[in-house]
Amino acid sequence: MDVMKRQNKTPIVEAIIKYVQKDPISFHVPGHKNGKITSEYFLKEVFPFDVTELEGLDDLHHPEGVIKEAQEIAAEFFGADHTFFLVGGSTVGNLAMILSLCLEGDEIIVQRNSHKSVLHGLELAGAKPIFINPEYDKDVFRFGHPSYNELEKAILGHPKAKAIMLTYPDYFGRTYDLQPMVDLAHKHGMIVCVDEAHGVHFSTGTAFPMPALRYGADMVVQSAHKMAPALTMGAYLHIQTQRINLERLKHVLQIVQSSSPSYLILASLDEARKYLANYNDENVMGIVQEIRSLFQSYKLWKVLPFEAKKDDPLKITLHLEEYDPKEIKMLMEEQGIYLEMATPHQLLLILGLERYFDIKKLENKLNLTEKLAGMLPVHDKIEQVLVSSFPHSEFPYSFGDLKRLVWEERIWEDAIGEISGESIVPYPPGIPILFKGEKITEDHIRQIHELLERGVGFQNDRISLQRGIKVIKKGE
Repeated sequence: MDVMKRQNKTPIVEAIIKYVQKDPISFHVPGHKNGKITSEYFLKEVFPFDVTELEGLDDLHHPEGVIKEAQEIAAEFFGADHTFFLVGGSTVGNLAMILSLCLEGDEIIVQRNSHKSVLHGLELAGAKPIFINPEYDKDVFRFGHPSYNELEKAILGHPKAKAIMLTYPDYFGRTYDLQPMVDLAHKHGMIVCVDEAHGVHFSTGTAFPMPALRYGADMVVQSAHKMAPALTMGAYLHIQTQRINLERLKHVLQIVQSSSPSYLILASLDEARKYLANYNDENVMGIVQEIRSLFQSYKLWKVLPFEAKKDDPLKITLHLEEYDPKEIKMLMEEQGIYLEMATPHQLLLILGLERYFDIKKLENKLNLTEKLAGMLPVHDKIEQVLVSSFPHSEFPYSFGDLKRLVWEERIWEDAIGEISGESIVPYPPGIPILFKGEKITEDHIRQIHELLERGVGFQNDRISLQRGIKVIKKGE
């Protein structure tokens, strides 16, 4: 079968449709009985396709049929040796990468501004992270990726580290030249893991940056649902190396993934791959420019510039100096415009792979937003909160050691210089300001308090966070 014909197949989707067409009588789970037991009209449409591991539908944890075939077709498209379907998002993929590589006490070099799921993987493995700091990117007013020199310093200082863990692209779609970093890590016998949650569409054409697999990364996680037409929690884990113990990885995936995986998610992963394989990007830049031009016509913000091959064109960042991004985001939502994220200085918009709304409708809603914004008080220049601008420091404990320690609550003023017993995570984007096991500094506390005052959301109890933090109990 030729490659394109094979890419047009959707084995899981086809198997589910074949099953539903039998109008089966269910004597098995799930309890909605093929959609017969529910009062919600839209669920009656969905439930018949929410199936389980029946004959002909295969088993995610031991695939031999349609799931195996679907994963092989996906690997072929993405350019991987092996592709695994994930029903728990990139979170599961990040956990699986770390747990399959690290035992308790093992060192692993990690980009500091990683997603919290990376930190959770380190904690579960009991590994000892060597965090490397990202550099400040003055063009976009954010911390981006670590420098080659920072990575080299960490590798030379920790030659026994099992792997390096990088994020590519960042949440805002900005990438960097991975090749020298991949080559450096491989030269020293280290495996390269990449959290490419926001880059599943990079394999589709020339409009986008290069995908991590083409740089030679060994293990890559992609959230299909973020940028492709897949259900939330659908993701891919790609392997491109002979140095990964596949049996150990498969075992870890059985541990971190549900024993009753959603076939709706699996089917959407199958369909998303087919969509991407058939996607034509020749019109996407015209659509992007039309939307960028519209946003550039408003005075509320500055649309940050786009750099071809470096930035994902489907991400648009609005930089605000005089208005609070959170207030503007709320005004937009009142008009029915919902954005991905507001930071203390910026708003992030994520576009789709094709036109999906009437731009005139958007213009009308933005006109109303600008009119309402004119009634807001204009702030003095908002001081930038430089999250992640902390000096490199080696953690005194591995996560295995941390599990054995006793913790106590401490008010912030008394916590300076102590070891944090919890991670402090603004959300979105889910990147910790302070890591569990890290020494607490005045800068940490200042940034946390500034974000609290601005109403930024945290994945921590807000009342407890205002009061203080857990630290190692005195005498431990």
